[in-house]
Amino acid sequence: MVMMNTFTEGINSLDSKLSTDGNAGSSTIRQVVSYIGIALSMLIISVSTGKTVLI
Repeated sequence: MVMMNTFTEGINSLDSKLSTDGNAGSSTIRQVVSYIGIALSMLIISVSTGKTVLI
């Protein structure tokens, strides 16, 4: 929840010409970080259960 407020304040602080680029960059960063978090959580789960996850 804190990250949403941080991104919103960051985008609001940009000039109106840069707000669309800031929004796109913000969305990209959030997606990449989410994918990394999912991959790490799946790694932790598979290592802790001793099972191999095949994709």
